[in-house]
Amino acid sequence: MKNSCRLLWQLKQFDLLAQLNEGQLEELSTWIKDFRYHEDELIYLPGESSELVYFLKKGKVKLSYLDQSGKEFTVDIIDKGELFGEMSLVSEEGRSLKAEAIEDVVLCTVSKRDFLHFIRENPQLSLSVAKQIGQHKREIQTSLTDLIFKDVPTRLAGVLCKMADDYGRNVNGDLEIGLRFTHEELAKLIGSTRETTTARLNEFEADGLIEKDREKIVITDEKGLREKAAGN
Repeated sequence: MKNSCRLLWQLKQFDLLAQLNEGQLEELSTWIKDFRYHEDELIYLPGESSELVYFLKKGKVKLSYLDQSGKEFTVDIIDKGELFGEMSLVSEEGRSLKAEAIEDVVLCTVSKRDFLHFIRENPQLSLSVAKQIGQHKREIQTSLTDLIFKDVPTRLAGVLCKMADDYGRNVNGDLEIGLRFTHEELAKLIGSTRETTTARLNEFEADGLIEKDREKIVITDEKGLREKAAGN
């Protein structure tokens, strides 16, 4: 009973499942399996069969698009409590993105078949899933559109602003981004090289927009950085 109650409590922590009652959560829990991945371990690659839907219980997962040359472009960072891999619910094709653990992660997984059956029996959840699929599609399309039509400084400023919105914390009036990443990882977020990304970060620092060291980036002129992100 203790393990059952603990699993139900854990399922309630997922944003999408918070709306479900205890009976619905108990039904879903019979199909849930846990998987663990270490930092930098692959979860799936483009073209692989998409038979599972994932709920992130612990850690962070990076979703990336790979172009025909194999160049990687990060389109999203999935946080604890979020769903990913849900595109499989509306497509019979293989995965279109690469999923990789960027720190040690624990995943709750459910098969596409079981989850489709479950959401058909729960119309409100079905609507929420449909909204999330639409939102993720728009976010991915926006990321890819930015890659084509915006230059590197504009893309970099936009990514830093988004990170500040998602992970920023106020430190003495400035915004410290509470997510650790290398310049190489940041370059993949904007579809650039590490050298170019480092050069642009140095320019942002010289312009008084940010301060940085090996551990963190602090936004010192949020207004100026957002103007740069808007292409001004």
